[in-house]
Amino acid sequence: MQVIVDGKPLDGELDGANLHEMLRDLMQRHLGDARTIKELSINGEIYQQDNQGAPEEIAREGIESLVVETVSSQEIADFFLQNAGATLETLQEAARSVAELFRMDDERQANEKYRQLLETLGLFLKMLQLSQQVLDLDFEAVSAGQLSANQRLERLQGLIGDMLKAQENQDWLLLADVLNYDLVGELKAWAELVPLLSAKGDGA
Repeated sequence: MQVIVDGKPLDGELDGANLHEMLRDLMQRHLGDARTIKELSINGEIYQQDNQGAPEEIAREGIESLVVETVSSQEIADFFLQNAGATLETLQEAARSVAELFRMDDERQANEKYRQLLETLGLFLKMLQLSQQVLDLDFEAVSAGQLSANQRLERLQGLIGDMLKAQENQDWLLLADVLNYDLVGELKAWAELVPLLSAKGDGA
């Protein structure tokens, strides 16, 4: 099997019986934390899970050539900070929409959209922490509303805990209030913080 990573033949073989295991081996032994996979081509065709199946379903024997393009963690962090404003706007709109659904007692639709909101919010938090680590950002050096980014991060994590507790207690009106007032307010503060963090990253 021919394996090309960023235009160069890979030194050595990849372990694994399927694509998933091979990619895991590639990331652990060859890429490390500094880079991540951006795009794959299998046998000359760009890999798309919807068309070709999950990585676990693609057997090693069916792969004659594997071409991998990677991107640095720093590039990912820079891109996230530069584009996080749109994500924050989407999160604010979603929080208001979900709150309204809970107030209207549309529990089924509200819970589905709430699940999607939590997933996006969780990804936002993960990317924030990745950016802080990769770009060596000082979250105490920037602030919004007299609170540092570190304090805002703690508040956002605390709000998620409050939301989950309200959900567990099926207190939909409380959950709606937390979403519509507390969470939206915190997301607005992050909309002020992100450009400041992006500027710090550019200067790193």
